[in-house]
Amino acid sequence: MKKGNSLLIAYMLVGIILSGCGDTLLVVRTPLEADQYLRNNIEELVFDSFEQMVSSDSGVTDKEFIELQRVIRDHDETRYIMIEEELFRFNIDGELLYYTVWTKDEQDQSLQLNALKIAPQ
Repeated sequence: MKKGNSLLIAYMLVGIILSGCGDTLLVVRTPLEADQYLRNNIEELVFDSFEQMVSSDSGVTDKEFIELQRVIRDHDETRYIMIEEELFRFNIDGELLYYTVWTKDEQDQSLQLNALKIAPQ
């Protein structure tokens, strides 16, 4: 096989792998991974998709989602502390931005957002 064809096939495989999830949200396994997914995709994420990551008994609302979008958009540089399933996100001055609790869904072993608290700004 020619080098050009190999490269083309490699690009096609990468494209298939990257687009393989389609409309399905990424299955996350740690609170940090879940938080990073939200931070990286918050601009494109709509509440209906976000809601798939939220446990049904969490009480997280669309208003909290909109506020989370604003907080993430306004704070590019942040710090965090993770304690087991809890993640605390701070601005660079050490002020709390938001707090999340993630619980494992026993059915598919992914994490679901169980609590979201946005700190007053």
